[in-house]
Amino acid sequence: MKSNEIDRLREKIDQLDRSIIDLISQRTAVAEEIGQIKKRQDLPIFRPDRHGAVYDRVADSVPEAMASGIRYIYREIMSLGMAVEGDLVFLCPDALSGAAARFAFGSSVEIALADAPGILRRVSADRNAFGFVPAGEADAVFESLLDGDVLCYGEVVLRPDHRRYIILSTWNCPRSGRDKKSVAASGDLKALISCIEDAGREVLRVETFHSQKHQGPCAFLDFPGHREDPDCAVILENIKSRSDYFHFLGSYPAAAEL
Repeated sequence: MKSNEIDRLREKIDQLDRSIIDLISQRTAVAEEIGQIKKRQDLPIFRPDRHGAVYDRVADSVPEAMASGIRYIYREIMSLGMAVEGDLVFLCPDALSGAAARFAFGSSVEIALADAPGILRRVSADRNAFGFVPAGEADAVFESLLDGDVLCYGEVVLRPDHRRYIILSTWNCPRSGRDKKSVAASGDLKALISCIEDAGREVLRVETFHSQKHQGPCAFLDFPGHREDPDCAVILENIKSRSDYFHFLGSYPAAAEL
């Protein structure tokens, strides 16, 4: 290819780059307007269901070979949008979790470190603060505040090791169409599991632990569906009726791998 042909194509790329930057600027301005509306109406800056839906839509709009790269690009575009919508922060228990949050939510949002009690206090007091903790530590966090107002709000699974992180918040996440629920309960474990399976739902996770707070054995149970689904509301009531102790930990979108 002759150099003048390359120059012509490079000029075309430059023009496209200018168009892309202009569109990103327009998108960010719209996100800022949305942030002002959310503030007036007391709505969450970060919605994991919306976050996942945008990823899915843009990845589905390109050939499969481009999907991973497009997700990465949009991670930063959405990070810009969240940053201008309001003063949100993701709180992590350690530097590794902080790096994972940065990978998940981009370079424009605030990431801060805090211990488990500090995460819970901040999330409980500040509706623009979100915890971001490894799944195992999330269990420990909820054990320390089983009767509190902090909920599972979302989850993130990072490739290539499939490490799972839980997003904590006092917001309730709306239906996304691919939701799951988490509860903590004590009682006959087989009876608790049968409440889920007899209703035709799969038990996604069972993890038993000794609750220091309630001085006895408890279990974390995850299963598909949203709290507002009629059959899930029945399942929750059945679990509660068969439990010595019951605490609802949240409905949230099942993670797509990033």
